[in-house]
Amino acid sequence: MIEFIESHRGKPICQTFKDLAARTWNYLAEGARIGMPPGEETLTDENLMAILALHASQVAIWRFTKHRESQVGADWEWWFGNPTNGWFGMRVQAKKLDLKQFSSYYGVDHPDHTNQQIDALIRESQSAGLFPAYCLYNTHLSPRLPEWGCSITSAVAMRSALGQPQARRSHAVAFKDIEKYLFPWHRLVCHPETGHPDGGGFPDLVRNSILPGLPSSLQGEVPETHPELPDYARKLVGEVTASLENKMIPAVDTMELEFPTQYLVVVSDQPIFPRFIIDEMKPFREK
Repeated sequence: MIEFIESHRGKPICQTFKDLAARTWNYLAEGARIGMPPGEETLTDENLMAILALHASQVAIWRFTKHRESQVGADWEWWFGNPTNGWFGMRVQAKKLDLKQFSSYYGVDHPDHTNQQIDALIRESQSAGLFPAYCLYNTHLSPRLPEWGCSITSAVAMRSALGQPQARRSHAVAFKDIEKYLFPWHRLVCHPETGHPDGGGFPDLVRNSILPGLPSSLQGEVPETHPELPDYARKLVGEVTASLENKMIPAVDTMELEFPTQYLVVVSDQPIFPRFIIDEMKPFREK
């Protein structure tokens, strides 16, 4: 991952998302080849670390050691936006493709085939005004390309696919049953024509990425843009900004706080954090 970060400095965030998807695709393929595929937590940790390392002026991430994933069904909470255009929030559960399960995602009905995780993800996200989603880590999906290595879909669509007869028998959602509702995750941060952030800002771009992949009956479930970050996120962003202005590197771990998910991730299309962390860490990287 260090080599990836060093070779991608200076690229736009759109390209980072594309390249991380391709890395995930290849990482899973190599893991399958040697019989040691990486786990979902490893993929999530490394992808989020790279996004933060490469775009520290646009991204803030906190890892919580006290979190309630079993109650809310999500690995991380994601906010895309900026102070001008507002913010769009998502809660995300990660699942990787299991090639032994006929190109399916196993454990969506976790725990113990009860559907508690996915039901909690949908219920708790909608209650909080966030979009419930899955980030699916993929490989070997011909004719799909490596940009599908990290893909996003609606949790409601996953719940529907879980109701298919084959899924009920195998306890796994087949890729073919969810692919029409799936899109590569770089579309969250890339304009469809230019490959750069849309002029309207991330909130509209994220909503416009999600809507086309949903049937009309589900489009009303997509929440509206929030004018501001929620209080807890705004407070943490303020703490990061203050730390950076005081020439301190803020801790990623926020051990003393309980949070619904393991990670809180704020991604902006504007450089909302001071840049010294990028510029002044260079001597440490060169040692």
